[in-house]
Amino acid sequence: MERPPKAYTLYQTLSGNVKNTALSVANENQLIKSLDGIDDLATKTAVVKLVVEHYRLNGGKFDIKKPELPYGGIQDEDNVVFDLAKFPNELKWVLWKFMQI
Repeated sequence: MERPPKAYTLYQTLSGNVKNTALSVANENQLIKSLDGIDDLATKTAVVKLVVEHYRLNGGKFDIKKPELPYGGIQDEDNVVFDLAKFPNELKWVLWKFMQI
């Protein structure tokens, strides 16, 4: 019997009890503003890891050696750009919770 993949600890913590509903317009705008305002590499890295972990745990295949990021993400040196509209609701809630910390 195959074991399910083990989750990245931060993702595991934040993904508990997340909603499957869409973020409110106010929460989504707040998330976008918070993500756009990230200026340190450690926080950017954590966001990318959360996105990749959600993708991986939901059946997506990710190869760290390839430049493609899940959900149409684009990486250009130290900057990463995602289209939030492509994210599943659960992932948006995980990121929203992370940005509240």
